[in-house]
This record gives sequence, structure tokens and C-alpha cells, in this order.
Amino acid sequence: MSSASPLVPQGPAVDSAEHLYRGITSINWWVSEEQRPSSAAFRHAEFSVDIASLAGSPQHTLSHLTPGSGVVSFNCGQARQLGFDAHQEPDPNHPDNHAHANVYNLSSGNQIKKAAQKLVLLCSVIVEPNFVS
Repeated sequence: MSSASPLVPQGPAVDSAEHLYRGITSINWWVSEEQRPSSAAFRHAEFSVDIASLAGSPQHTLSHLTPGSGVVSFNCGQARQLGFDAHQEPDPNHPDNHAHANVYNLSSGNQIKKAAQKLVLLCSVIVEPNFVS
């Protein structure tokens, strides 16, 4: 186990041309009336994604998420312009997932929420979640 801070990127930066798949795993991360992700899905100092070109399909991402989850996609370069820096790094929960990356939100304080709200606007829904009430 590394003694480095979890907020310090450890892997190589993801190319700006890549698209990233973000799993929508919580009903709190989905605005069903508007059929879009909530900014809550991106309001973390660090969050997991899959690099779309390495994942091959959204089903790869769905395969390691809870049933009913969805997938949204956004461009790495556009996200980087908003202060989100993606690095390809191992997933300790799914070590065979070589498409995994962590996205680091470089914003601070109340800017984190504003950056997350802007990132939502860049997202395309790939697989709509189907949360059971």
C-alpha cells in the first residue's frame, strides 16, 4: 500500500482526446425528471471513471457496478479545462480493470460544486440508470 496522499495522481495523465465513462451508481447522482446526471456524481475531490477506448464498451463499465447503474460519458480534455485532471491508475476493488482512471478535481472550496455543475453539461448519457425504488 502506498503512503502517498490519495489526492496525488500516481499514474499517467489520460490523453485529452479520450472520452471517460462515469458510472451513475446512486439515485442521488441522477436527475430523472431531466434524464441527466446530477452534479453530485462529480462533487468529489477524486472519483473513478473508465477510459472509453480501453473499456471497449459501456458494458465493461457496467460489469463492475451495482445492478441498475447507468453510464455517462464526457471528454477528458474538456473536463481538464474545468479543473478535472484524469490519470490512469489501478482500481483496488477491480484490479483486472485496465481501463480505470481516477479524476482529480483541482478546484477548492465552493468552486468544487461549480465545476461539477459545469461538467454535467458536457456529459452524454450512454446508459440510463434504472434504480428500483
